[in-house]
Amino acid sequence: MLFDKLLVESCFFGFGALTILSLLFNGGILLCGGNFICMLTGMLCHQYQIKKFYTLDKVVVYVIGLMNIIYHHNKMDLIHRILLYILVAVSIYSFHTIKTQEEHLIFVHVPSYLGIFLIIAAQSVN
Repeated sequence: MLFDKLLVESCFFGFGALTILSLLFNGGILLCGGNFICMLTGMLCHQYQIKKFYTLDKVVVYVIGLMNIIYHHNKMDLIHRILLYILVAVSIYSFHTIKTQEEHLIFVHVPSYLGIFLIIAAQSVN
């Protein structure tokens, strides 16, 4: 029960902070809106734990994430691009293999937030 609440708060504060950062650093509507939508669907998914919300969250995160990576990756230098791909691979692999909420928080949420932060940081430099 503790991790249910923690995962909801992680979505709220993690994607919420990334939404604000993308606004401040001209991340564009795709990045800012994508973070906001991921925040909402993640909170629904973890709060109510209904199969429809899991599916919705998974589709939203994958589609928005892929669109942002395609659009923004060319603005990143090679090292940051490789790091982004590693974070995405860890997050996707973990999303489908991890069974506990504690591991989900560490191996799915954290790499996702770091990857998005890399995109925002690359966007703010250009």
